[in-house]
Amino acid sequence: MQLHLSVGVSAGVPVVEVRGEVDPLAADDLYEFVVTVIRQRGARLGMDLAGVTFMDPAGVAAMRRARRYARARGGDLDIVAGPDGAAALSSPPPMASIG
Repeated sequence: MQLHLSVGVSAGVPVVEVRGEVDPLAADDLYEFVVTVIRQRGARLGMDLAGVTFMDPAGVAAMRRARRYARARGGDLDIVAGPDGAAALSSPPPMASIG
C-alpha cells in the first residue's frame, strides 16, 4: 500500500490525514508535506493517523522532526486520531536521545 496524504480543517485547525504505510522512503515525503502545510497554513496543526497501516522508526522520526519544526515557529503538532502506537511520538524510545 502506498502513502496517501491530504489536509482538511477541523475546528479551524489544519489536520493532515495520513493513510497507508510510512516506510523509510515515505517518511521524507510525510515530513515535507507537513512542513509545506505549516508554511502555508500556520504552525498549529493536527495529525490523523487512523488510516496508517504501518509506520517504522523513520516515520516516527519524521513526525518528531515535524513537531520540532512546528514548535520552533510557535505552534505544535497534535495527534487527533490514530492507532494505539501513536503515543510513541510523545516520548522518546528507551536509550534514545532525540532533540
